Amino acid sequence: MRILICDDHDASRIVLSKYLARYGTCTLVDNGAEAISLYAESQQSDEPFQLVCIDILMPQMDGFNTLRSIRELEKVFSPKDTDKLKVIMVTALDDTDNIHQAYSLGCDAYLMKPYTLQQVDDTLKSLGLIT
Repeated sequence: MRILICDDHDASRIVLSKYLARYGTCTLVDNGAEAISLYAESQQSDEPFQLVCIDILMPQMDGFNTLRSIRELEKVFSPKDTDKLKVIMVTALDDTDNIHQAYSLGCDAYLMKPYTLQQVDDTLKSLGLIT
């Protein structure tokens, strides 16, 4: 599985990549614009990303705008629901408004920092990415 991790904090990217590296190849970026660009490039390759993890609070482009842009691009590149990219918002924001907004923009799961390895695995299982 190809995994894209988008978080402006180095430590957060590294921890999540260590957890997810057991399941595939992780690409790490520190901003939404780069995530969107890499997602678009991957859709034109033989190995598109299957999972994107996005932090919400990032400078320049927040996670909500990143998610919105990726979902818009997805309509162009992968119009079939069977090809739908899985998106997990990974954030410390635990309020109902942010959770609701993330799901309304098309995220598949919402993982709160700090998280455990078990929570990551449970989230991946709930999305059908691992068994």
